[in-house]
Amino acid sequence: MSQKNQDLVLETKRNFDFENWNCIYEKWVALKCQLLELEDNEDYQIKLEQFQVSMKNYEEIRRSYEKLSGQFHDDIAQYHSFIAYFNAIREDVANCCYLEFSE
Repeated sequence: MSQKNQDLVLETKRNFDFENWNCIYEKWVALKCQLLELEDNEDYQIKLEQFQVSMKNYEEIRRSYEKLSGQFHDDIAQYHSFIAYFNAIREDVANCCYLEFSE
């Protein structure tokens, strides 16, 4: 083993906090037990299924919103384009009328 790896091993041995790691492991075991209990809990399963349905509905609503938002922005852009063309035509007609009838 290289000197660098040996130094790392020695540093780890000096800094290793068994109590801290043991506490973390015990918390992990407790959480795993809670998870297993929840998986066996009928109320939890019902709420989980309701949550999953709600998330699916939310995703559908979000996609619909994005689609409608995109359509709205396209419609606004088309409206502004129409107004610009309409104003240009109105100005051309006004100029033609002015030239035609001002003489």
